[in-house]
Amino acid sequence: MFGKNGRTRAIPIPQEAWSLLVQLRGNTGADDLVFASRSGRRLDRGRVGVILRRAAQRAGVIDHLSPHWLRHAHASHALDHGAPIHLVQATLGHSSVATTSRYLHASPGDSSARYLARTASRIAWPFSGTGAMNVMTRKPVAGQGEHDDHERI
Repeated sequence: MFGKNGRTRAIPIPQEAWSLLVQLRGNTGADDLVFASRSGRRLDRGRVGVILRRAAQRAGVIDHLSPHWLRHAHASHALDHGAPIHLVQATLGHSSVATTSRYLHASPGDSSARYLARTASRIAWPFSGTGAMNVMTRKPVAGQGEHDDHERI
């Protein structure tokens, strides 16, 4: 795919979508546009926005949609579902990870501790003999007796 500023990106698509695109293209050449305007030129951003909004209306989506909104939604969902930020950066074509980091959002009521809790039970804690406590479970580390939390912090 050719993107902004002449950047080329590889975009994986499902086999079913690829088959449909090949079918839609018919006998056109490999360098021909997949989706062209009525005049045969590239679709500009404004026209893509109109097409998208009309499709959204037909689907019953009443929120204001734009191509950028879809890009933002893709990045946000990918990051929320654990995609590495450098991969999202490459997919979006950002030259800086700082730009991609704008798509990271903290949800109300969420905490980084939730992610630590997923791995807390699988970690071999190196605290044996120190009286340390696993702060995720608020229990003494295996082999340790009960203790006052304030004394161990």
